[in-house]
Amino acid sequence: MRGSWNPLYRLFLGWAGGRARLVALAGLGVVAVVVGLAVGSQPEADRLEVWVRFANTFGLSLLAPVVALLVASAALGNPSEDGTLVYLWLRPVERWQLATAAYAAALTVSLPAVVVPLAIGAAAARTGGEAVWGTVSAAA
Repeated sequence: MRGSWNPLYRLFLGWAGGRARLVALAGLGVVAVVVGLAVGSQPEADRLEVWVRFANTFGLSLLAPVVALLVASAALGNPSEDGTLVYLWLRPVERWQLATAAYAAALTVSLPAVVVPLAIGAAAARTGGEAVWGTVSAAA
């Protein structure tokens, strides 16, 4: 079946990006922004160290894995639970298309949910441009 990757991607994107899931992920992102604002109100000497510690502890050790786990499990778990995955397997679609469509959909939802709040938090912490770009590249 030719040209079936795009519909598969949109199908998996619908499962990965449910409204309740996106609201919960936005709530986690708000935590990063609020802490960034709190760090920005501290004396200038402490800001960078405090933000780096927070970005490592919360952003890279908690936020990124939790978001990736929630989104990827939704992208592959929902079709398995409702029986749609069996119908996808029976279609004349190559397996690599199913896998890459699910991966791309999970990445489309999880990358902005992790990178954007951490970048805004780093900018709000007033740590400088290098810290913002470092946070963005580490989160990505």
